[in-house]
Amino acid sequence: MNFYINFARTITASIAAVFITLFFVIIHPLFDGSPLLNIGMGLLFSSVFAISVFGLDFLFRRCHIKIFNTLVLGLFIGIFAGKAFCSIFDTLFGFAIQADSLPLALMAFPKICLYLLGIHLGVVITLAYQEELHISIPFVRFNEVLQGRKDIIIDESALADPRILDFLSTGILNDKLMLPSFLVKSLQERINSSEDHIASNIKKLLAIIDKLKSMKNLNLKENETDFNDLSDVKKKTLRLAKLTKSNLLVSDCSKIESEESDVEILSLSKITNSLKNVMTAGENIEIKVQRYGKEPKQGVGYLDDGTMVVINNGGNFIGEVIDTQVISVKQTSAGRIIFTNALVEDEEDDEYAYQPNSSYQHNHE
Repeated sequence: MNFYINFARTITASIAAVFITLFFVIIHPLFDGSPLLNIGMGLLFSSVFAISVFGLDFLFRRCHIKIFNTLVLGLFIGIFAGKAFCSIFDTLFGFAIQADSLPLALMAFPKICLYLLGIHLGVVITLAYQEELHISIPFVRFNEVLQGRKDIIIDESALADPRILDFLSTGILNDKLMLPSFLVKSLQERINSSEDHIASNIKKLLAIIDKLKSMKNLNLKENETDFNDLSDVKKKTLRLAKLTKSNLLVSDCSKIESEESDVEILSLSKITNSLKNVMTAGENIEIKVQRYGKEPKQGVGYLDDGTMVVINNGGNFIGEVIDTQVISVKQTSAGRIIFTNALVEDEEDDEYAYQPNSSYQHNHE
């Protein structure tokens, strides 16, 4: 990269030296009869010009390309706005110019002010809304639009979910996951909190981010967009999702504001619940009875995915693995609960056997 930059600088300096020197020697010589002095003057001015250009080059290289593009766009908008203001001014006061009631010099001054005002407004407005303008430029996201794909923004609640690493290691979201830079910046600022437990949790989140960055196939992308007019990270995340037309990965979608219906929410809780085993009535399963239930002779066990299994007549088999038969499956806010009967002899004679029309209270703790 440095080679090409130095090469471009050499070409620029050479062209400037040739043309500026020819200008002082042929077109407008400062010293008649002294070509060497004119050549020296041309080389001096070309050196000053080259140094000035290199200084601007150094300043522009330190400027973020997004800000530079926004500034150029603002200048173009400002030029058009200035010309529009001047055109309106000419239309309104054209009769005065035709009647020679106002001198041209007096008319030129307000036109210059209007032109500069248009340029100022164009630059200031584009810089103030640079994030929206940068995202809305069509060619910035040309490939994504063509392919019809959507990126997925990960928020803080998803990072704090203990299932996130196992879920992302499956490769389902490879090349799609986006991490906002303002989220990382917020975590780094909050890590100095006076409360130890908050700082400890934030360190865990930053460690998870480092692990995600180290996952080669995931190709986690960082988005540098920020919204200085907002201070809340959640609102920033939702706004970024809306502007980039991306989906949002969260731990629990019930905590997202309902009015943001135009952002598609991907909930880890819904995804994991949908992948749990689906049991049907009459199906037999083996389950370890881990504790007593709420009702007499009732036991409780858990499947590998954490689904609670309520076992009627299973209270006498604590710590044992027994065969059970599924009666029904109930969906609750905490997840699925499977109701089963323990396959024991003389079940019909058991006064605590499951009755289809009876209501049972179960311990969800």
